[in-house]
Amino acid sequence: MKIMKSYALKKFKNEIGQANHFLITILVGLDGVKSGKVVKNDEFDAAWNPKDVVNSANRSRIYTIKSSLAWVVDCLDMYLRLCNRKPRLLSDELSRKFDGTGHSVYEKYKLICEKYTVSEIDEAVVDLLICWRNRMTHFEADNDILKVSRNILTTGLSEGEMTTKYHLDTKQMLNSFDKKECPKFKEMAFMIRRTISFVESLDKILLNDVDISVFLEDMLCNELKNNPAAFNGIFSTVGDKRRQKIIQFIKSRGFVGLENNGEKGKIFIDDISAMSYKK
Repeated sequence: MKIMKSYALKKFKNEIGQANHFLITILVGLDGVKSGKVVKNDEFDAAWNPKDVVNSANRSRIYTIKSSLAWVVDCLDMYLRLCNRKPRLLSDELSRKFDGTGHSVYEKYKLICEKYTVSEIDEAVVDLLICWRNRMTHFEADNDILKVSRNILTTGLSEGEMTTKYHLDTKQMLNSFDKKECPKFKEMAFMIRRTISFVESLDKILLNDVDISVFLEDMLCNELKNNPAAFNGIFSTVGDKRRQKIIQFIKSRGFVGLENNGEKGKIFIDDISAMSYKK
């Protein structure tokens, strides 16, 4: 059975893209600049002529990693905001609390962690990611991670796993954070991977927690209001063809595998397929 994925997750993955791959590509290019193996195009002849190429490349490396920090946190913020837009994946109570957080992604993150249990490692890493972003990009920001996150990052992963799987030194990573130093590439890549894991796990929890029939009905009503022509095209067909068009429409909004998601998903699609356009 295919696992359902929300539109918010689909959008998150589209935006974050291959963040690790892009980061590596830029850093490989900067290493080429440092070694003198990269020759600039005529396009950059007047715009780029540093006195110290190595120093310029090193500073650009820091800028690239800081930019990656900001980008990944923005993608996480986008996902959480989409979860709170109609049709919502959040409960009414949690939605009201979200509305009170303003633009703070960190407050939204903490509300999610209070309500749901994701991976404790992923939660701790996302805590570190957001606070590190704040320290790197906000003037005089001194955000510190939660004590529970620090304990998990210190003891939650064995030294062997950190060394063989992630090639990281957790103590060194936390030390760099405490000193407000820029993350190293391996630390940034690790935070990107675990943030994606956090969002994927959270999405499964939210979809399992929500009443799918009510959620999809709200989604279809919103789409019908905003794009009636699309529905007119769907309901101009009949029988199995209409059913398949409805399935494809739902898939286009991120819900993969709904038709195979137990009896409830099948009944929902059958009921909508049997309706007239007017109804």
